[in-house]
Amino acid sequence: MFNFSPKKNRYTSRLLSSRCYRQIIYSNLRDQLGFKFLYDLRSNFEGQIIVQPFPVMSEIVRSHKDWPLNQMYEDALGAHGYFMQTCDDFLALTCNEIGADLLPYPRQEWRKNLFAPSHIMATSDGLHPLEPYGNLILRQVADAVS
Repeated sequence: MFNFSPKKNRYTSRLLSSRCYRQIIYSNLRDQLGFKFLYDLRSNFEGQIIVQPFPVMSEIVRSHKDWPLNQMYEDALGAHGYFMQTCDDFLALTCNEIGADLLPYPRQEWRKNLFAPSHIMATSDGLHPLEPYGNLILRQVADAVS
């Protein structure tokens, strides 16, 4: 992951090639409960399965000193874009594999900008969506099933 100018600190010894890192990310995602549930759901349910993309982090994490990517890389935004794309790719592959319908991001500009507006995400961590974000997803699901 040297493309993102790693900072010389305790994380430097953990750096891997992006190809290797990608496989580690895929493996970690595959082991998450949400993905295990998705595979179990498909094995027990033949109907339409609709999957939302990963929530887009709030822009507030960019300036947060404890955001791991700020601690690890000079180019934290580049690294964040890499991780988002890798997660998006894995989710798309998984949905394709099991025949699930993957919704697009509620707002493409969030994905393009790598961050969602802060008012729709929890201020405590910038990771957990609030009601306005959920409303957008519910509208997408309603459109997908109608």
